[in-house]
Amino acid sequence: MNLGHSSDNGTDSGLPPGTLATQTADLTVVGGIPSLSSGTTISSTGGTFTFGEGLSISGGTVNLQNSTLALGGSFSNTGGSLTLSGTDLELLSNLSLGSDAAFTVDELRLEDKTLNLQSVSSFTVAEQLVLDNANEQITWDNNTSLALSGGLKLDTNGELTWKNPGNLAIGNITLNGGVLKIGRNYWITDLWTYIAILRCTADSEIYFNSGSILNYSGAEVSLGKILTLGGSGQLQNTNDLNLGAGGKLKLSEISVAKVITSADSLGLKIDNDTTITSLSVSNLTPVSITEERASQEA
Repeated sequence: MNLGHSSDNGTDSGLPPGTLATQTADLTVVGGIPSLSSGTTISSTGGTFTFGEGLSISGGTVNLQNSTLALGGSFSNTGGSLTLSGTDLELLSNLSLGSDAAFTVDELRLEDKTLNLQSVSSFTVAEQLVLDNANEQITWDNNTSLALSGGLKLDTNGELTWKNPGNLAIGNITLNGGVLKIGRNYWITDLWTYIAILRCTADSEIYFNSGSILNYSGAEVSLGKILTLGGSGQLQNTNDLNLGAGGKLKLSEISVAKVITSADSLGLKIDNDTTITSLSVSNLTPVSITEERASQEA
């Protein structure tokens, strides 16, 4: 990438050699993966930077304020300076992202693509992340800390798999037709602690892998939709799951701490051996138990 010394009209821009300041204009690079070496600086105060095949920062400086960084292919930052203030990240294709510095964006737009976080100490999304397509995935390993500070919304066909209790922090979670998967696919019983707010605004599912345990100490969860707790595990909720009008709780090999009713509901459906530690029923609450399965109330 060759950065000149002059502005578009041929006059001296007053910028040092190797500097490109687009202000609010857009920049699009088509073909190849530009490499920004030491002494190279690009900046924006409101435009869209598009790198269709990716971008490599090797000692250079990127400073984007109130902008959009649109990437495809791969992104790497090694020894460079990366500042993203009020800036969104948009995926043009599946993206592998690596950085030796923390990476923070305002909004993450996956656009039906997969973001693979590789060798990133931390990746933070400030605004709510919305997943509404099965192809929208975030993958990260035990060496990366992912923070969804603005919360998570799982719409229909949206899915997030939370494998490690120690490397993901989430704000409020809204289940709006999607699936939240907790735990690993092999037999390790892990303990998750979640203290923010969990909402269920459409028929949704929480799936527990390998006997995983979710300690939920947030506010009471009001159920006016169908919530399926599947797989094998425990929901240790400090406050109640409250079955209201139109609400239904479907359980399969799950232990739940507290369930109450506040209105006539669609009740409980038990598909496999299930434990409800505290069940308080004061309204019409149908209970359906699959044949040859047991439901226990301690």
